[in-house]
Amino acid sequence: MEYVTAPDDGVVEDKSHKVKLIYVIVGLIIGYFVGTLIDTFQKPRVGKRKSAESDYTVLGSIPKY
Repeated sequence: MEYVTAPDDGVVEDKSHKVKLIYVIVGLIIGYFVGTLIDTFQKPRVGKRKSAESDYTVLGSIPKY
């Protein structure tokens, strides 16, 4: 009696070092741009600084240089 098996149709991954290096470089570039966008939108603008005045009393003063 002979058994017929299905062929192995799995996805073949390319394990070469060039492909992995390209994936790492592309990931670093995308990460850099995402980090730059987040940093750009999170930092306050120089012209739009919030005032640090409050109703609290301070024991002393800070000299401005």
